Amino acid sequence: MSSLKPEMFQLCKEVAGECEGWNFVGNVFKNKALKHTDLIVSPSFSFYGSDNPSCALQPAVHISHKKSLTLCKRIIGYEYSTSFVRFDRARDELKHYPVKMASLTIWRHKFPSFRDASGREQPWSEYWLSFDEAKPVLKGMLMDGIALINKYYDLSSEENLLRHLPIDQKTEGAEESMGVMLCIAHVLLGDFEFVERYRSDDFKTELPKRLKEVDAIIAALPELKRRYAETGSVM
Repeated sequence: MSSLKPEMFQLCKEVAGECEGWNFVGNVFKNKALKHTDLIVSPSFSFYGSDNPSCALQPAVHISHKKSLTLCKRIIGYEYSTSFVRFDRARDELKHYPVKMASLTIWRHKFPSFRDASGREQPWSEYWLSFDEAKPVLKGMLMDGIALINKYYDLSSEENLLRHLPIDQKTEGAEESMGVMLCIAHVLLGDFEFVERYRSDDFKTELPKRLKEVDAIIAALPELKRRYAETGSVM
């Protein structure tokens, strides 16, 4: 049983080489130009092996602010991306990556049809590509990813990045893990009241808040406030 992973990773390295400042490492496109934050465009590959191997993509951009990841792990024992935006939530902003393919599958070889689990013959899907069609789509994904990062994140300074993380429903910026990281970001800024405000019923989210993790941050606030008062930093 073969895999498409080696070919896909080599193709992604070629695409990254065509965009200044970007590399393909650890399954993602990454830009390390900022000392405090890694900028990431993630294809979110899922590989499936067979005689005609394939991989599924569900792209997103991720912001990996180093201090927020460190503080999150220190308080709750593990870390999340500081913030992210999924392509399928930003379909109307994609200019280079095919909008209808916010989630797609790439196969090594194209085939005219296949039989599904019930034995019925099904045609090649509009959401599928063959490997020889993949490069321009991957290049478009990286280009749109860079555009999304520049639109939704203030990269002018570390403080501005943390202070202006997106929280609108389109980006899911206050939902689940990003709500936790939003609290962490405000703690780093010395805005300790935000955590209590986020936990309250007055701060509305579409999905249930991760209260166990938010409560862990609240429990750590007395020590974090003391450290901030003494040194001007919670780290």
